[in-house]
This record gives sequence, structure tokens and C-alpha cells, in this order.
Amino acid sequence: MDENLIELIKREDFQGLELLIEEYGSSIMKTISSVLSYPYEKSSIDDVMNETLYQIFTKIHSYNPEKSSLQTWLLVVARNRSIDEKRKLFRQRNTTVNDDEEGGGEEARVLEKESFLELIDRLSEEDQKIFLYCYFYQFSAKEIAEILNLSEEKIYNRLSRGRKKLKEMSRGGTKNEWI
Repeated sequence: MDENLIELIKREDFQGLELLIEEYGSSIMKTISSVLSYPYEKSSIDDVMNETLYQIFTKIHSYNPEKSSLQTWLLVVARNRSIDEKRKLFRQRNTTVNDDEEGGGEEARVLEKESFLELIDRLSEEDQKIFLYCYFYQFSAKEIAEILNLSEEKIYNRLSRGRKKLKEMSRGGTKNEWI
């Protein structure tokens, strides 16, 4: 399915974009909404969604299936576009509002999510999905097992092995509270 979707988009066939929205639209929207989570940012969500879809449509040639799953690549594109918008809104807001309302902790939380997505990009496609569902969308192991047609035990095992692998990869870097 992903190969067909990618090929349609590469040919600039809007049916590919429709398939993309049908298959991944809610995940992309959740990613954007999780980054643009403050009340003053909510009005930008639809614009960022449209900009993200346009960016995906025009930059699909840069997707490399050997580096990550399509879903992870799409969410990284959405996250990056959302962070750009968040920074723009934050700068605009700081020119008109005192810093003491929400302050600098906001950007640190966004950067934690960004480093999480970069880390899981190194996992297998199935493990990427498990980690996204568990740590990004906060689904329970039971819900993930139902979505992926796996046992709960297998989900727990994959999470445990994945956390160990990510800790090994992130040694020497900053502590990541997602893991």
C-alpha cells in the first residue's frame, strides 16, 4: 500500500494525497496537535496540516525507505513543520506578552519530543510503530496489541528491548525522559 501511495504522489496524482490523508491523516494531525498544544497555537493547526501535506506532496522524492518507515518520515515532516510554527508563534507572542506566563519550558518539551522521534528512527519499522503508539500517543499495551495484531506480551518485550537499544544509542547524549 505504501509503495502505491508513494508512486502516486511522485507522479503528482492527487489520488495519492487522498490515500495518504485516509491512511495517515489522523496520525499527522495528532503529531501537529501535540506540538501546537497551547491555546494560542490551536488556530494554526489547520494551516500547519495543509502546509505539511503540501511539503509531503512536493518532497516525497526525499523519502528513503531504507532509513525509516513511511509513517515515521511523515510524522517527522509534520513535527518539523509544527516546531517551526511553534517557534514563530512563540517569538510573536514574546514580543507582546511577558515571559512569565509560559516561559522557556515549552521549547524544552518540544525538543524532547523531537529527540524522541530522531531516536526511534533507528528502530525497525514495527518497533517504531510500537514506540510511537506507546510513548507519543500514550496508547496502552493492550490497545497497541489490538492495532498491530500482536500479543500484549510481545508488545512489552519489544518495548523492553527497544528501550535498551535506544539507551545504548543515546549514551553520551542528553538524558531523554521518554525512555
